[in-house]
Amino acid sequence: MRDEVYTAVHWLIEDHRLHTWMRVSLSPLESLFHVRHADLRPFQLAGSCIPPTGGRLTPETPARIVLDAALDDYCERLAYAHEIGHGLMGHAGALMMGSIDQWFVDKAEREAWEVASLLLVPYDAITRYGDLHTIALACEVPEHLVSLAFRCYVG
Repeated sequence: MRDEVYTAVHWLIEDHRLHTWMRVSLSPLESLFHVRHADLRPFQLAGSCIPPTGGRLTPETPARIVLDAALDDYCERLAYAHEIGHGLMGHAGALMMGSIDQWFVDKAEREAWEVASLLLVPYDAITRYGDLHTIALACEVPEHLVSLAFRCYVG
């Protein structure tokens, strides 16, 4: 992950106090990442992102995210975090439905999941709980995302 993206993610976490709870709520980021819901099932998408115009993410130039209206809360939160990753990275992206294998298919997808892992898995959860399963339960994320967060934090 590029240093400037890592810095931007940590700015979001600190400025919006995202890591106050183990189950991170992304609602404080809604001014920077506008979300709308639509039926994306015909396209086999869980979400899609259009980066901010001009590449600068501000409340005046937010990223636009579309999430599938049929997603449950758990999957919607993961898809939203993933699409935030695409928005921060500055590339348009889309998350294919039901495809965990897609997580590491290409660089853009890996970067988006790295951002999602940092947003949804507080460093404190890793130091407090220690094992993947317990951290995943505490943060309400899949164990794969905890592994990725651990690699991002440790380097």
